[in-house]
Amino acid sequence: MDSAMQNQRDSPLLRMPPEIRNCIYDFALGGNTFVLLKDDDTEQIVNKTKSKNALALLAVCRQLYAETALLPFSLNVFSSVSPSRLHSWASAIRPVHRNNITALKLVTCFFKVSTDFEVCSHYFGKPKDWIFSELPSLRHIHLRIVLFNYTKNTEKDVRARFSVHGELLEHLLAASSKEVKVGTTWEYMLLN
Repeated sequence: MDSAMQNQRDSPLLRMPPEIRNCIYDFALGGNTFVLLKDDDTEQIVNKTKSKNALALLAVCRQLYAETALLPFSLNVFSSVSPSRLHSWASAIRPVHRNNITALKLVTCFFKVSTDFEVCSHYFGKPKDWIFSELPSLRHIHLRIVLFNYTKNTEKDVRARFSVHGELLEHLLAASSKEVKVGTTWEYMLLN
């Protein structure tokens, strides 16, 4: 008897109805944030959750892999602080995986060094159409803007001065009408 048939017969998980297995898969493989980091000229994905074995279920047997291989892309968030890193990573993964990505988190930081000098960690600019054309299942985009040494009453002023991000927000909000939910978070941190 081949191992696939034996696994199906002997495994309590594989004997469950598909509907129950799917609920287990969602719980076991979803809810993670994978951060795109650069390490020695290679793109590396890092799981920033408590579970070091977030994808271990895929390695149990062939049938589980066949049933779950696309779920990590559709059930999790992919985060980046660099638009070029996000684009190069999305272009490098297999189309079947890329087509199942449903959520992105884009992070950028503004640093107020003095009253006359401000620095931005990365400008996302206006998202190119590749975000929507290469990620057809995208349903959620979260833009996290971290402001260092600003106060809350300067948020409107910051939005106006950084027209590149104003353009980004405008473009993302326009995407909302394309069944993509867009959220923004403005965080304020004081550096001493």
